[in-house]
Amino acid sequence: MSSTKTIVLITALALTSPTTHVLLASRSPTKGRDAIKSLLALPLQGTISHLPLDVTSPSSIAAAVATVASEHGHLDVLINNAGISPKGPTVEAELRAVLETNTIAPVLVTEAFLPLLRKAPAKPGPMIVHVTSDLGSLALAEDEGWKYSKIPATFYRMSKAALNMLTVCQHRDLKGEGFRVFAFNPGFTVSGLSGEEGREMRKKAGAASADEAGEALKVIVERKRDGEVGGYLHKEGRHP
Repeated sequence: MSSTKTIVLITALALTSPTTHVLLASRSPTKGRDAIKSLLALPLQGTISHLPLDVTSPSSIAAAVATVASEHGHLDVLINNAGISPKGPTVEAELRAVLETNTIAPVLVTEAFLPLLRKAPAKPGPMIVHVTSDLGSLALAEDEGWKYSKIPATFYRMSKAALNMLTVCQHRDLKGEGFRVFAFNPGFTVSGLSGEEGREMRKKAGAASADEAGEALKVIVERKRDGEVGGYLHKEGRHP
C-alpha cells in the first residue's frame, strides 16, 4: 500500500509478478480512482485496487484493516509512504501536522495491520517498508559540506529521523517472527510532497523521476536486498 503522490512506486510493485495484487491506499477516493485509472492504462502484469485510508484517522485505519481482512485474508507487504511537509499557521500546528502524518501514522498503521501481516505465507514472510528521507539522517545533517545540510525543514527532518528509529526498533522486535523491516530513502525525487508548486521546483532543480525510486523499491520488495534487512537504504546502498 502507498499513497497516490508517488504513483510510479505502485506501478513498479504491480510489475513484480502476474500474481501480485496491489492495494493503493489514499485518503481521497477521487484521487485514488484517478490513479488506478492511469495505472490500468499501463501494461501491468499484476492487479490493483483502491483502498480508502486516511492514515491520521483511527476509524479509517480500522476500516481499511477490516476491508483487507474480508477481501484478502492477509497482507504480504506494507509500505508506509504517506508524508507531508506543510507550512502551518503556527509552529505548534505545523509540528503536530508533520509528526502526525510522517511519524505517528506509520506506527498506528503498522500496528493495526500486524495481525494480517502475521498471516502472510511463512516463506518469504511479511515485509514492512517505511519510505523515509536522507534529511532524517543525523550523520548527514552534521556534515556541513553535504549539499542538503542547510535545507530549513526542521520538523520534516525530525519526523523522518524518528521513522528511521522506528525501523530499527521494529526490525529488532519482529525479526524473530520472520518479518523483514526496511527504511527506504528514494532520494530527491519529483513528488507531491509540498504541492504542485513544489513538484515543479523539484523538476527544475534536477530531481530524479519517481520511476527510478519505484524501480529501487521494487528491488526491495522482490527480496533482492534481504541481506540489508533492518537497514536505512537508498537506491545505491545504505546510509550509516
